[in-house]
Amino acid sequence: EIVSISFDHDKNKLAQFLVKHPMAWPQYFAGDNWDATHGRDFDIQGIPTAWLADKQGNLRFLNARENLAADVEQLLDER
Repeated sequence: EIVSISFDHDKNKLAQFLVKHPMAWPQYFAGDNWDATHGRDFDIQGIPTAWLADKQGNLRFLNARENLAADVEQLLDER
């Protein structure tokens, strides 16, 4: 499952983008304040940030961008 958190400057521009490019997963707007709840609570240091959780919901990869395809394949192969 995918969840997106936007740190864009303008919520209206994000909404316009999503109308033209709909995404099947939830989109949240945190604003451009990195100390906003989502940025602070999840220790987001840069964007895009990608994490992967296993089938039990355990966070397994905190820097999933590096080997995304291999990491996803590994998690899908696990029982």
